[in-house]
Amino acid sequence: MRTLYFLLFSFCLPSIAFSEYGFDKLRCQGKLIERGMSLYEVKKLCGEPLFEKEDKNDYRTFVYMTYKNGPSSHYYLLFRNDSLEASRAEMNQHGEYIWQNPNTIRNR
Repeated sequence: MRTLYFLLFSFCLPSIAFSEYGFDKLRCQGKLIERGMSLYEVKKLCGEPLFEKEDKNDYRTFVYMTYKNGPSSHYYLLFRNDSLEASRAEMNQHGEYIWQNPNTIRNR
């Protein structure tokens, strides 16, 4: 019976934690950071990022942010017009490098 519960838990947990394909969820102050949250909401929960870059023109604004999660992993967040669009967790990366090609955050 324990084995059955363990197997069910093992298979269900990833589907709960990563419910949206290609969107790695970050947890700040016990709350999940989810697609559609505003830049203000994320900064309020997670504090100031390690890296932040704004790319703006007359039609849209992109904000790229990096948060550290543990000793060797980072979360990369992409906001479009103040709404969180993408989130990706990476191991052993250095803040800005993923932003040299922002499309890498969307393509897995």
